[in-house]
Amino acid sequence: MRGFVVAFGAVAALTMMMASIVLAADAGRWMSGQKADIAGVSASQHQVWGSNPDHGKIMGVHVVGDYAMDVWSEEHICCPSAVFKRVAGQQWKRLTGSGGDSPIAISDIVSSGVPTSVAHELCSGWPKGYGPCD
Repeated sequence: MRGFVVAFGAVAALTMMMASIVLAADAGRWMSGQKADIAGVSASQHQVWGSNPDHGKIMGVHVVGDYAMDVWSEEHICCPSAVFKRVAGQQWKRLTGSGGDSPIAISDIVSSGVPTSVAHELCSGWPKGYGPCD
């Protein structure tokens, strides 16, 4: 009986540890860039959303130089995204965004003023199935 209790406790502890690893990975694996830049882009996105109670949750931000892309989730929609350009310091301006769960075309990112090489960098490195670009 004692062996069963110890084994049960070990399985429970392992399950909790694995769940926390998944949650921790989801919380930060999509972030790429300096913390201050990520915070600035996030603040700009929240400013776009305003006081809308249905706004999404930012799941990731990739920063490449003076450009950034974020991905967020809304109630039933996964992965709309937006592209930003640094205006000054940690101030960012939204250039373009996707609608619903549709990816942004790289050509749309480039036509908003982002250099092609930067657009490709912004679109790379996202988890499979959650990429914001087509």
